[in-house]
Amino acid sequence: MKRDVVTVDGQPYLKFESDGYTSLYISSLQNERLLVVKEMELSDPALRQTGSINNAHLYLQYVFLKSRTIVETPRPSVFSSLPVMVARTLYAARLLQNGGVSQPALDEFALVNGTVYTERRQALNQAGWLTPAVIGAPAISPPQSPRTPRP
Repeated sequence: MKRDVVTVDGQPYLKFESDGYTSLYISSLQNERLLVVKEMELSDPALRQTGSINNAHLYLQYVFLKSRTIVETPRPSVFSSLPVMVARTLYAARLLQNGGVSQPALDEFALVNGTVYTERRQALNQAGWLTPAVIGAPAISPPQSPRTPRP
């Protein structure tokens, strides 16, 4: 894991650890783990009609550990490192304050961004568009009603 400190205007802002693949672990300067940011992809048949090269939405999933809140944002198309992109997003949304996550800022961030990719994945799955081979993971199934045991 690569560990580093991100600074803003020359002042330490947050610490991150990268798994070297698709996840960043964001911590306070006091080493308290605050959130995990994962690069995600959603194959979407609607993109085939637009001529998209890879037929996929690339997005970032923010998992705030203490509140268990999940928020998704589009992955910026600018060629920049993931830690820099994430730090800019966190700073612009004023999410990190006083060594922790600001709950009012998190509430606003979640309201503005939501979980549109998860919702789209569930809609495609329910419509029968997604299979494990398409998304590279088990298909999401709607909850089943409890079954009554047979005598």
